[in-house]
Amino acid sequence: MFKSTKLVVPLMTALAVLIGTASAAYYFLGVCPLNTAGIAQLNDNITRMKNLLTSSQADNAQLTSTLSPPHKRHCHITPRQSPN
Repeated sequence: MFKSTKLVVPLMTALAVLIGTASAAYYFLGVCPLNTAGIAQLNDNITRMKNLLTSSQADNAQLTSTLSPPHKRHCHITPRQSPN
């Protein structure tokens, strides 16, 4: 129907891959994309990992105990209060 179909399909595929990659990065780095303070939390996690890796011979147990796994974190979204 459209001559641009050969271009639209790869572009939409690339967009889907980009969105999926960003979502996976947010999940595995422990940042909730709906949390506005998520970037600050990510920066804190990176700084703590750098300090552990450069200051001593940190092993895997120390790294995992310092940074809680992303699946145990929760995204808290507070609903807006009605003006009643």
